[in-house]
Amino acid sequence: MKKLFAVILLVLPSTWLYAQKKYESDFFRGNLSDKTNAVIASCKAGQSNVAFLAMDFVVQSNQYLGNDPEYIALAQAAVSSIDSINCMGKEKQAAKYLTQVFQVASNEQLASSVIKAFENFPSGESLALVNSYFYKNMQNQVPMNPSIESCIEYMKSKGNASSFNMLFISDVLDVWPSHSALIQDAYGSLAEGSRKEIAQLLGTVSLDRKAVILSKLDSNAKISKKITADAAENILLSIITIGEENKPELSAQAVELSLECIRIIAENKWTRASILVTRMFNILKDEYEANKITGQQFAEAIKNICQVASYKTTGALSSYLDFLNRCVETNQHPDRDVVLAVINSLGDLGDKTAFDYLYSASTLNYTQDVVEAAKQALDKLKW
Repeated sequence: MKKLFAVILLVLPSTWLYAQKKYESDFFRGNLSDKTNAVIASCKAGQSNVAFLAMDFVVQSNQYLGNDPEYIALAQAAVSSIDSINCMGKEKQAAKYLTQVFQVASNEQLASSVIKAFENFPSGESLALVNSYFYKNMQNQVPMNPSIESCIEYMKSKGNASSFNMLFISDVLDVWPSHSALIQDAYGSLAEGSRKEIAQLLGTVSLDRKAVILSKLDSNAKISKKITADAAENILLSIITIGEENKPELSAQAVELSLECIRIIAENKWTRASILVTRMFNILKDEYEANKITGQQFAEAIKNICQVASYKTTGALSSYLDFLNRCVETNQHPDRDVVLAVINSLGDLGDKTAFDYLYSASTLNYTQDVVEAAKQALDKLKW
């Protein structure tokens, strides 16, 4: 029995070497179709050397055979037949050959096959090539095809911040609207490591693009609410800077976007932006007085601002309630929604410094529901 095992151990390596030599011989001696068959057979037998020979042949022959169907079939067989098993211990070699084939691939199907093969043999170089390939297709607005789809999938699983940037920009620019769900899923997976890129992008685009970016972030279930709230804070700061420098000449678009930023900040309890939203209150107050936003919009903004109130919020709202009270004293009747929003917010905040203004409201000629709201707000104050 021991002799039998010894014989088997001696025979197996020689049999394997014989098979490898045969596949190599078939490859070198055969036409393109024979070469393809040799690649497939050798890979199925657990060998990758013939596939490597084929990829080298593909690279060297590309300028002569680039569009030949049998040449393309050979290239696809070579890149599709290698895997982590038949390339065990040769992963770096496989990655090198794949990148070389990708660089000469002019056929969409071949490029797609190489990108899919990159999944088993990822490298920094392969990711850089895929990112670049995707960017060129985006820049040239090439119609969606299998190679671009493969790029998106690869960038999703192996991508970096640069991958996020390109995917996100393609969605913001609506380059491939029919595949927006696929693209959004891909960059959503990369967003957590790409906060810097989001901030940089927001700092370089116009107001209408900022609105699109915020909407894309807010609607993507894979992107954390912290990232969305942080973006809303950055956008709000840029609007406040404009508003305070050009008071009260904010565009209608800027005002609408600021209201959306405040909503997102409030919904996510992003208290880091509490000072900002209170600063924005003073700007929105002027916009409301100039009839650029409705009473309902202003009232909703006041409620949202209260959700992330700062130490300055009570003072700002109290001052505005004082103004509203004086309007009533001169027989001017402020918008009911706005008055209720201010009064209810002061009650929710519970700061006793609002007492005088709330008490005054409870005694003035407001409608009964406003008077009752003022009395209830007084009861909520903390002493």
